[in-house]
Amino acid sequence: MEFLLEACFISIFGGILGIIVSFGITPIVELLNVRVELSANGMLIAVFFSVATGTIFGIYPAWKASNLVPVEALCEE
Repeated sequence: MEFLLEACFISIFGGILGIIVSFGITPIVELLNVRVELSANGMLIAVFFSVATGTIFGIYPAWKASNLVPVEALCEE
């Protein structure tokens, strides 16, 4: 569960960081005469896909870690 929660939180942080970067890039793109329209729905969809991707790719390591015996995992190199 810890690995899965970590993947979700990192994904949420990445999605929010992506939205912040999009606010910074938008004026630069508009200088190139490209019409850019930011919307709340687009931001929610971006965060949703970010969390979905992080969760999907976090399931395998979480599943693998849940099958390990803690003492053996610490002794392995």
